[in-house]
Amino acid sequence: MIPVAWLEDLIWTDIKKFVMDPGEVLEKLQSQMDKELEATPSNEERRQELERILALKATEQDRVLDAYRRGSIDLDQLDEQIKRSKAETQPLHNELMDLIAAEAETGIAVGDLATAEDLLRTLRETINSDLDWDTRRAVAESLIAGITVETTGTGRNKKAAVTVSYRFAEPVYAVDSSGS
Repeated sequence: MIPVAWLEDLIWTDIKKFVMDPGEVLEKLQSQMDKELEATPSNEERRQELERILALKATEQDRVLDAYRRGSIDLDQLDEQIKRSKAETQPLHNELMDLIAAEAETGIAVGDLATAEDLLRTLRETINSDLDWDTRRAVAESLIAGITVETTGTGRNKKAAVTVSYRFAEPVYAVDSSGS
């Protein structure tokens, strides 16, 4: 059994340490963002190319439909052309959707970095004040992705290893201490 007050104090101390000096975590996030943003222009070019090709395919489909309306092709030929067109456009459409999703993820990630920096800046200004339990809990829930407690030893010789995993990175701080 681990005393709740001890665990809460340990985690709050770790949160304060993380908030006061998140430098390495923010540097890693910024590096990841830079890499993603470098890849974005090539994605943008491909997205534009796919949109252009799909627009040409739509025009082609309209022409086939016009040919059917004029009686230049029969219903079987129209059906064959529609099937062929769908077979050609579906992979292009899927690729376009993947690129759009990737662009959205990049935008969300960039927004997350800015939000993380703003949140940490705001927290830095208030973290050392006397915050009530509900505020501490809200801060912990917004920053922490998970907490792992592992115990070793037996009886009164038990030790607890607490690992706090923050939402912005892999586990950054591990705190070893006895939970007596």
